[in-house]
Amino acid sequence: MTAPGLYVTLTLQLVGNEFICQDRNGISVYCSRECWAEHVVHHAEMVDQQELVKTIIKAPLSEYQDAHHLDRKSLYKRVVINSCNALFKVSVEYVEKFGKIRGFVKTAYATNKVKKGEIWLWGQKITN
Repeated sequence: MTAPGLYVTLTLQLVGNEFICQDRNGISVYCSRECWAEHVVHHAEMVDQQELVKTIIKAPLSEYQDAHHLDRKSLYKRVVINSCNALFKVSVEYVEKFGKIRGFVKTAYATNKVKKGEIWLWGQKITN
C-alpha cells in the first residue's frame, strides 16, 4: 500500500514541460516531462540529453515522414558523442489547434539507420 498523497505528488512532478524550443520552421515544439520520463530516457543513451534533442529539433540533418503516422516527422542528425559518430532520431507529432500548429516530442533515441518506410522530405538523404 502506498502512502496517502504519494500518487498525487508523483503525478504533479510529471505535469508540465521538460523543455520547449522551435523547429527549423519556427514552430514551437514541446517535450513534456511525462514524455521525457516514459518515452525518451528509457533509452540509456538519452539520459541528460535534453540539449541534444533541442539541437536536433532546431537544426536537423534531415526530415522524414513517419512510416505510420501522417502527423509525425522523424528528425535525424549525426552527432559525435564519446568519440563515436552516432545517428539520432527525434520523432515529433505536429498538431493544429485553433489555427496554430504545435509540435510534441514523441520519442528520441540513437539508431543506425532511417526507419523502414519513412519518406524523405528535406535535407540530406541518409543512406542505410
